[in-house]
This record gives sequence, C-alpha cells and structure tokens, in this order.
Amino acid sequence: MKKILLIICCIFSFTFILAFLYTKYPSDKTIRNLVQNNLIHQTQVLSYEIELAQIGCESNSCYLRALLNNEFDRLSGGFSNRYQYATYNFEDKTLTKAERVAKRVTLSDYLSKLAVCQLITESIRRSFQIRINNNEFVHPIQLLTNIIEQVSLQELLMPQMLKPYAIALKNKGIIDHNFDNLLKNIESNKLQSTLDLLNYSSKAVLINYQEYDPKITRNYLEKLLQKIAKVLPELSFHHFESKIIVDSTSSENENKDYQVTVSLTVNGHKYQQLFKHYANTDAKYDVVALEDYYKVFNKILVDIQSPYRLHLVKVPENITSELHFFGIMALTKEQEQLLKQNQIYLTTSLENFEKSLTTSRVEVAIKEYQNIGLLAHLSPKQTKEAKERILSQDHTSLNDILKGFPDVFLRLDAELQNLQDPYASLVKELKQLSHNEFYPIDVSDNFDINNGKSVVVKFKIKNKNYQKILKIEDDWIDIDFFSFIDSVVKEQKLKGKFYSILSDSQIITLIYLTNDQYIYLKKNKLIEFSSF
Repeated sequence: MKKILLIICCIFSFTFILAFLYTKYPSDKTIRNLVQNNLIHQTQVLSYEIELAQIGCESNSCYLRALLNNEFDRLSGGFSNRYQYATYNFEDKTLTKAERVAKRVTLSDYLSKLAVCQLITESIRRSFQIRINNNEFVHPIQLLTNIIEQVSLQELLMPQMLKPYAIALKNKGIIDHNFDNLLKNIESNKLQSTLDLLNYSSKAVLINYQEYDPKITRNYLEKLLQKIAKVLPELSFHHFESKIIVDSTSSENENKDYQVTVSLTVNGHKYQQLFKHYANTDAKYDVVALEDYYKVFNKILVDIQSPYRLHLVKVPENITSELHFFGIMALTKEQEQLLKQNQIYLTTSLENFEKSLTTSRVEVAIKEYQNIGLLAHLSPKQTKEAKERILSQDHTSLNDILKGFPDVFLRLDAELQNLQDPYASLVKELKQLSHNEFYPIDVSDNFDINNGKSVVVKFKIKNKNYQKILKIEDDWIDIDFFSFIDSVVKEQKLKGKFYSILSDSQIITLIYLTNDQYIYLKKNKLIEFSSF
C-alpha cells in the first residue's frame, strides 16, 4: 500500500514539475521571449497558446493579436467583448504633463520589448516611436491595434505571399502590363500597399481622397468622374451636371438625408444616377462618399452590353484604416469571382452582371405605360419627376419601373401592420388604388387579435351591403379577403379589377387594370404577374 501511495505522489510531483517548467520555459521561442520581457505572465502561457491556436496562425501579426486580446482581458477583467477595442474611450485630455511623460515612457518600453521579441521590424519601431512621442497613444491596446495593421500589411507584401497572388491576377487578365517590373518591385519590397497592384492594370485607376476634397478642390466631382472614366475609353463623357438637395422626407433635426443627382452625356445619351446619403447639415458637400460615384458608369456599360462592370477596390479594413486611396477597376464576372474568392489582399464590390434594363428599354416601357393610360391619374409634373427619379436608379425588372410612379401599385405585407382595423384600412387603400372606381363606403371591421378567431368586414357599394367573415390567425392576412374583393368587383361590373404582380416573399403587390390594359401588358411582357 505504501508503495502505491509513493508512486502516486511521484506522479503528482512529476506532473507539477512539468507544468512549472512548461509555464516557465514554454517550447515556443516567441512565447518564451514574451514571458522573459514581461509582456505576458508565466501563468498566462497556456491561455495565450490557446488564444493563438484559436486565431489559427503563427505569424507575427497573429502573436500580436493574441497579445492584444490578452491586454484587453487585463483591462476589462475578461468580462467584455474583446473585439470592442474601438469602443473604449482612452481619453487623455485630463492628463498632466508629468502623466503624459510617464505614458510615453511606458509605451516606449512596451514598443522596445516588441522589437526585442522580434515581433516588429526596426522601421516599424521607429515610426511608432515618433507617434508615441507625439502623444498619439495612451494605452498599449491603442498601440497594438495600430501596430497590427502595419505588421499585417507588411506580411502580405512579403514576396512569398504576394507573388502567387500577382500571378493569379495576371492569369485572369486583371494585371495586364509591366508584369516583369511588378515582380521585381515585389522582390525588392517596393510596394507600399496591395492597392499598388492596380498600377499594373490598364483598366484601373487609384483615387487619392485628398485630391478630391470638396472643400478645397473646385469642380471636384466632375474631375473625379473624369479620372474614373479613364478606366475604359467608352466611358468618356461631357455635359456633366450635379444637384444636391435635402430629401423632403428627412426629419426636422440637425441631421438630414440628402439626395445627390449626377448626370452626364455619353454618345448623345444623358445618364443620371441618384445617390441618397445621411449627413450633418454642416457637411453638405460630404453627403456622398467619393467611392460611390463610379456607379453611374455601370449604367453605360449595361446599355452597350459590355462584359465589364466598374468595381470599388480597397484594402481590407483589418489590414489598415489609414490609407488615403481607393481603386476603381473594370472587371468581368469571372475576374470578379477571383477577387471575391480571396479578399485577404483586396476587397472588391459585387456588381450586377445579370440582364439589367437598358436606359432605352426603360424609356420605351414608360412611353407604353403612358399610351395605355396607366399613368393618366398623374399630372405632367408628377410624371416628369417620377421619370427622372426612375432613370437615375438601377432596375432589373419592369415591375420596378412602375413602382416608381405614385399610386400605381399597392404593396402589402402578409403580416398585418395595422392591428386595429386592418381589413377596413385595406378596403380604403384599394379604393384609392382604383382611383375611386371601386368606391366602398361605411367600411368597418371588428378585428380583435386577442379575443377573436374571426373578423367581419363590412362595406357598402351603390346601396348594396357586403360583408365577409375572415379567419384571425395571429397577425397574418386571410388570403380569402382578396377572393371576396374580386367577387365584389365582378358583381359591380367595374371596368377593371385588381391583379397581383410578382413581389418579394411575403409582400403582396396589387395593381388595378382594365381588361384591355391587362391583356396589353401581359402580351408585351411589360409586367410580371403572379397569383394570390
């Protein structure tokens, strides 16, 4: 028995010694350096290694990310979301001069230890020492967050990382000139950003935000679009115009929604694009981000049936947030897919390569809607304003075109929004949709979602009373309501009836048409109809 107890004691002692040696002398050289330089404590080694494993790599940026998480846990006591570094307010306005000096000393020492651990290069150490001296940081979390961006970018620009990516871009025709020179520059570490790859594409431009600052650059928007137009020769334009107005639907507080309309002429055709953005009233000219304006050119590419679409190209935010550039590049659908599959180096917008409606198709459709009287309820001014708005937006179906005109469609959610008198309200909305041809009066319902299983809808047309008992199933509309309305319309022998058109999932969209209008629209495929 004594021998067994002795063996157990030896095992426990040996395990304790191993655990002690493991925490004091971890096998990973970088972690040993972190411990020796007091960047992590011996008792944190195991949790640090687990953190590193969860991050899933062993590059310098990954060691730094694990260290950042460790610092955040130390700051928050481990009770906050460690990915909320940016939400912490490291306020330094109240620091005294002596406290600022102490902060600089602490952060300089921290920075030096990172260099000793070989987690940052000497050039990064020097650049961040300058920033520390300029009082840009007061806490290691701020310092680490910014260092990680630079180290991540530096790692991506390493030849063994960047060359295979550049070769893949060349094979897809995205990089199409000076490729040998690009490879030399990659080998000699001359690229400052992955965006520099766009300099080796004949269908891309780099935009410097500062060159198009609306506060200092006259005609900045026209100059910006002129530069973007250089991506493809067919985008050359003239007769540029822009208009900025406050959206009439904006709330009456200090923040406003703005509508910005950009128009330009290409091959004798005027193209417009509407942008809607949120901004403070004192930032009138900043209401649309510069990188959004390229979208007007995709209308032109759709019209000429080009295989290309312009794309916004940027450096991923997890690499750096300090670049003052963005790129615009013309890509085919296949090229877009390649960039989409690997967004470590560059992120790109996803554009529509499906069969969008051309400008001429939209204009012809609007003319046909007018010819059959579908827009007769609108004044010339209303029609003109709606048409301008429609032509300044992107559309993939003719249904979208009609939705741009007031009082042509009625969109309903299958989940009732009004739980007071939902069916009475729907009857009144149908009256308005028919422009009073369907003319019910004395409309009511006794809807009670809490105490009833059914609801009675009542109204009168031409001295005849109508009523219908419908089911109450939570807040879902009873589809029998539409069959009931259809039967009333037939009995009243109205000139038209209500039709359902193709809509999103649980949205029901109705239109009121005469029989001739319905036949013409369906025959000429000017509306996509559906059934209830």
